[in-house]
Amino acid sequence: MSKPLLTSVFAVTALLLTGCGSATVSSSPDPAQAAELNTATAAPSKSGSAQASSAPTASSAPPTATASAEANANPAGKGTTTFPAPSQRSPGGSADSPIDGVGDKTWSKIPKETSQVLVSRTEETKQSNATTMLYERNADGNWSKVKSWRGHNGGNGWATNRTEGDKTSPAGVFSISDAGGYKKNPGSKLPYTRDDTYRDEAVGAYGNSMKDVFNYVIAINFNRRTGEPPTDGERPDGSEQGGKIWLHVDHDSPTRGCITIPEDGVRWLLKNLDPANKPMIILGSDEIISA
Repeated sequence: MSKPLLTSVFAVTALLLTGCGSATVSSSPDPAQAAELNTATAAPSKSGSAQASSAPTASSAPPTATASAEANANPAGKGTTTFPAPSQRSPGGSADSPIDGVGDKTWSKIPKETSQVLVSRTEETKQSNATTMLYERNADGNWSKVKSWRGHNGGNGWATNRTEGDKTSPAGVFSISDAGGYKKNPGSKLPYTRDDTYRDEAVGAYGNSMKDVFNYVIAINFNRRTGEPPTDGERPDGSEQGGKIWLHVDHDSPTRGCITIPEDGVRWLLKNLDPANKPMIILGSDEIISA
């Protein structure tokens, strides 16, 4: 077998293992692009088979007290911003967005029962330096930003109709229901599946220097079956648009489609995202999510 053919075989074998933004085979990150985009930062703007452990019993009220107490630790903006409650609600969600920068059409996709919403955004559609923020609704119906982290999204930005291997993150509104990782359950309220293969997948896809990127993973419900571990390979909407879009540990560079924040941020979310609060995530650029 010729040397070029051997090289191709080894490359494909490694990519078959990858979990982030892949269906079967994902293209490797572009080192030059990663190095260039790695320096980008974005300050948050007001615009803008496995061993499973059972999730603890969820409380009926959103954990806003805990989140608000830790808001001062927010590396990208101190304090808590409160927004008025929506003036109108419908069975499909609220008509008026309570979060600055999120448009009414986008917000209408948030169920009225939801009281925790993540927003992961960039200023421009082709950017990959996403800022991810958590908003919570209190008992009075007011929404507050309680946490914010800097990280990354797909190397080619966002796409409302992504295809496998295009290095974009899916833009839109998605639910969150399942989690897992290489490390043991840190006290996740979401169903958490611990699996050694997360480490193997990380090393096979990114190399040993990025072996920790799947220490903790929160599955974003894009083209996947809810109630299954994040590693589940089923694609309900077909393989063309890919899958395994996760929120996971940042590796200081753009991704193939996933969203990343620092490891302590993912761990914090696992402890605070409550299934009883019907958590959702909004993904996209300012232009996309402001609709």
